[in-house]
Amino acid sequence: MKRTAAGGVLFLWGLLALAPGFAAPSERAAPVFALEEALGPSVAGELLQARKLYRTSYREKTPALFYAPRTPLGQDAARVWNRQKPPVFIGELLFLFPKKTQSDGMEQAAEVIQGISTMEGVQYYSNTRRKTETLYTACYMIDNPSSRTRIPDIARPVQGQGYYFFQRDNSLGTCVYTISFARTEGELSITYKNVDPIKFTFIPVIKEGDLSTHVVVADVGADFLMYVLVQSLFPSSPLIENTMIKSFVARAEALAGWFNDRYTKRGG
Repeated sequence: MKRTAAGGVLFLWGLLALAPGFAAPSERAAPVFALEEALGPSVAGELLQARKLYRTSYREKTPALFYAPRTPLGQDAARVWNRQKPPVFIGELLFLFPKKTQSDGMEQAAEVIQGISTMEGVQYYSNTRRKTETLYTACYMIDNPSSRTRIPDIARPVQGQGYYFFQRDNSLGTCVYTISFARTEGELSITYKNVDPIKFTFIPVIKEGDLSTHVVVADVGADFLMYVLVQSLFPSSPLIENTMIKSFVARAEALAGWFNDRYTKRGG
């Protein structure tokens, strides 16, 4: 039988498509989530232009989320806060990070975001001191809040199981957090809340469980979409309000910078 040139090309593509790790360019570029569907056309358009969006609310009567992605783990954001009183502060940040290769996906993102100890040494801009400083001088997983014995990062966390990590923050002091991991096809998330009270100039201002951070990373094709939600409850005081709000936003941006920097520098 005589094979035509077109037939030969199709036959070759068929063989290559079966090869391990190989996918046709159109298949590799196909997003697990479409950005417009995840965020809506208006927000998606803004984010494509700016690559970063953020919104904060403080002491609103009916606090609501505006940027939470319409994905399974993105929608979990509405259930993260489980305190009796609503949060007084809500900060939402969206970021788009370009992939190194189109074949990168959740395995690469998970490798980065599960490396909690690599947050140590992360830099941020201190609005109080008006200069760039080290945000976390110590950060590592621990066995439990009592003994606080250091353990390695969790390579394969059990979904829904609670773990703990310790942080020494440049301005908020030392604190233990509980952290949980979740993952579905095309996205992953981490959620962490303070176990210890958080102090401001040696005065406890945030009670146990009153500071939560929810991070979602989703595959949207050529980019990773990151959503960071910070919610907190603290006393109303002119002395701390502005400082706390700026501090939360700076920490969310530092978290996104940590992810992007570590992803960009990773091997493979």
